[in-house]
Order: sequence, then structure tokens, then C-alpha cells
Amino acid sequence: IDLDPEYLRALLRRAELYEKTEKLDEALEDYKQVLERDPNNSGARRACMRLPQQIQERNEKLKEEMIGTYCTRTHHISLLLT
Repeated sequence: IDLDPEYLRALLRRAELYEKTEKLDEALEDYKQVLERDPNNSGARRACMRLPQQIQERNEKLKEEMIGTYCTRTHHISLLLT
């Protein structure tokens, strides 16, 4: 990709790898770049429709986990102080 940024097959493969390793934001960016160069690429188009929802779900899950961790810690601290 560094040697030939127009090489769509490499960009598509990297996007797929990012997606498989749950680097969804990076995958979406690569798929968008593929679509900019090849608007008829159906795989990239499907990914660009699918990934935003997956990213949102992941972010909501992380937010819930963070809130749960914070509440648990706050509860433990309050128990220690009483």
C-alpha cells in the first residue's frame, strides 16, 4: 500500500484483516478509500453499510462496561469509608 496506494486489492485485504481483528474504525476507513477509487466495489459498499452499526454497538458496550466499572469502584470506596 505504501509503494502503490492505488493497489485496491491490498487495501481491501488490509480492510478485511482490520475487520477480522476487530479494528473496525480502521477497516471502515480502508473500505471508504476503496469505494472512492472503485464505487462499484460491492464488498466495500456492504462493509461501509455494515460497519458503522457494529462500531456504534461496540462503543455502547464499552461505555456500559466503563460505567459499570466506575459504579462498582465507587460503591466499594463508599463501603470502605463507612
